[in-house]
Amino acid sequence: MYKRITTPLIEEKVKSLNVGDSVLISGIIYTARDAAHKRLVELLNKGRDLPIDVRNAIIYYVGPTPAKPGQPIGSAGPTTSYRMDPYAPSLLDIGLKGMIGKGSRSQKVIESIKKNRAVYFGAIGGAAALMGKCIKKAEIIAYKDLGSEAIRKLKVEELPALVVIDSKGNNLYEIGQNEYLKRNWETVKASDKYQIIIFINLSNYEVPKVRYPLFLIMNISKAFQKYFDNANKRLREESIMNLLSKILFGILIMAAVFFASMFGMYKYSQFENFKNLVGQGRQCMLQKDYNKSIKLFEKALTYKNDSSVQKELLLAQDMKNQSGKQAHPNEKLSDYIKLANTAVKNHDYESANKYLDKALELSPDDQELQSMKNMVESAIYSKNNKTENKIVVDYKNVGNYQNNSVRENTDNKDKEITYDKALKIVSDKFPGASFKPAQEVLSLSILRKFLTDGQIEKYYIFYGSEVETDFQDLVLVDK
Repeated sequence: MYKRITTPLIEEKVKSLNVGDSVLISGIIYTARDAAHKRLVELLNKGRDLPIDVRNAIIYYVGPTPAKPGQPIGSAGPTTSYRMDPYAPSLLDIGLKGMIGKGSRSQKVIESIKKNRAVYFGAIGGAAALMGKCIKKAEIIAYKDLGSEAIRKLKVEELPALVVIDSKGNNLYEIGQNEYLKRNWETVKASDKYQIIIFINLSNYEVPKVRYPLFLIMNISKAFQKYFDNANKRLREESIMNLLSKILFGILIMAAVFFASMFGMYKYSQFENFKNLVGQGRQCMLQKDYNKSIKLFEKALTYKNDSSVQKELLLAQDMKNQSGKQAHPNEKLSDYIKLANTAVKNHDYESANKYLDKALELSPDDQELQSMKNMVESAIYSKNNKTENKIVVDYKNVGNYQNNSVRENTDNKDKEITYDKALKIVSDKFPGASFKPAQEVLSLSILRKFLTDGQIEKYYIFYGSEVETDFQDLVLVDK
């Protein structure tokens, strides 16, 4: 479906044209190539008038052949547009609305097209004779000394062209290349030969890349084979130097893609190393190997300065410092107290009572120990009589034990969940994760850095780690 437009090319007509539109142009247009463009811009720079009025006009980048008898002009195929790129913005700024040529335009020209609400048409390459038939009248109006490159005034009827760059800056060359790359990338993915996908920005469009070297070399070899299979044909159409420059450009592009892929693989390796070190550090935290945990976190931070890992490093350092402090001057006594704590936490009051007996043998006058033993014996009695006696314990030292024993009727028992139920809730929420009671990993003084005393008493607190999902921090379950 063609859009028919006539000159002058006013702004409303320009706005109606979209990239990819096929158009038929009728009316008055002008011809000019790089030599003529240079003279026009020189006049502008000197503040002089131009030999043509470019406002709302179209310039066709063409150097026509001499006219045959009875014809206004000879063949009139488009020339390569980039030759005019240094001069085009100056003409666009004073009102030029349309340009006809072939090939891509520089980014500076594209920005000027957007700024001045103009349009760039692509003419049909290789159809110079057909284009000449659409020209009904031609006359030289400036720079006759330039011969075929003189500025001509043409009257055209339904000259065919394609909107390559519209007034919004949409570029058919980029759109077409991206669509081609997208289709071919789907073929690449279907081959099951790729592993890691890396994208790099190249000439304003994304180029898909696969892991070096096997698949890359395979595709490069295929590309070169196809390229050289057609070498004889290209040699007839282009000069040796032009061909060599294209080969060199291709090699440079391939080198850029290769080094970009290597850089991408390096960054991916850095990320994997960081992730593994953090996971190992968390596992060592659970195992109370704080020295190793600190080293692993410090090494992870050399790959990525992550705030959550810094927090975990500080936590590991605090736990190391706490573990170096003895809760009681007698080390064996301290061990019995810790064993009693663990037994109380697991509601194994009989074992806790035995450990407290051994502790009292070492320190018979310790009133705090005796108080805790009374609490445990009370809990044993309550358990045997179908009641529950809760014990709130400060896991830092015996001196901070609190006798908060509360006898509850069996009617109220279901209002609070047990430790085992709380653990099941956490395990169901994070399947596959490794959990420990927070008090078994962290001292109460460290927990207080993150929680209030009210939270410590109200919640069961768990510390866990799961490398695959990067689970971290504390999980609280309301009692």
